[in-house]
Amino acid sequence: MSRWPAVACGWSVAVACACTGAGVVEMDARSNDSVAITDTPTVLGHDHVSPPVDASDEIDDAPDAVPADAVDTVDAERDRSRDLDVRLTGFDGAVGRRAQFRLVGADGRLECVATLDTIASGTDHFTLQNAVIDPRMRLDWWVDDNANGTLDALPVDRAWRTPLPSSQPFAMALGPLATPADISAAPGVPARDFEGHFTGFEPHVGFAFEVTLHTTDTARSVGLLHISSLPASGIVDFVIDGVVRPGVAYTAFWYIDLNRNGRFDRFGDHYATITTMLNATGFVIHHDHHVNRTWQE
Repeated sequence: MSRWPAVACGWSVAVACACTGAGVVEMDARSNDSVAITDTPTVLGHDHVSPPVDASDEIDDAPDAVPADAVDTVDAERDRSRDLDVRLTGFDGAVGRRAQFRLVGADGRLECVATLDTIASGTDHFTLQNAVIDPRMRLDWWVDDNANGTLDALPVDRAWRTPLPSSQPFAMALGPLATPADISAAPGVPARDFEGHFTGFEPHVGFAFEVTLHTTDTARSVGLLHISSLPASGIVDFVIDGVVRPGVAYTAFWYIDLNRNGRFDRFGDHYATITTMLNATGFVIHHDHHVNRTWQE
């Protein structure tokens, strides 16, 4: 059964939206030891020890003006030939519902999962970096029409299956296909989970949050969760199911879109990253934004 990455605004999920190459930002690396790292966001403008006490904090949170020549260019310089670019079309009637996209290999193995906590416009867009390792891959995707957090059989939830483009560019415009598909069977080759527990985001309620996971050596996306508006609790808990494998090094990256431009900016957003060699139990990270600290379990 497929489920949603468990996000602590009252629902639970299985899972990577505008990846924008954010994962290539390397701030620190750690082995599989349980250690803590201190993040270094570029914009700190508020107290990370306690929640804001007045509206002035919201003003402080706004990123400073950045010279045009200081805009992050890492993403612009990388090879995009293996990116999978996905754009929704005609989903206006599904605005507010969750959607999940599973990239499955020709051998039936789950290679990447992307989840949108809500369809924001019906024309939402995301990119999975270096995700196309074989053009014979397919995309299984579904919309949680009854909002219960699990994939239910047709016609309760709508689900579709479609092959990837056979050649570059790997760009897809996905609309509600005329013929739905049964995608309930779990992809083969079971793997471990990527799990995250984030607290202290009260100063950023209402801002978009995104976490991505990629292989450290090839920067290939294996998971993405995009939350269009951080909840009032300031807490985000999630599980991205079955996308990581023992013996492989992974880098997790997250950011808060403080300047609301829909992409990662090194000089305008809060962000952090942590790298680890996966053990047999999976990859679990924690972040406490009040003390600006990220660590791995």
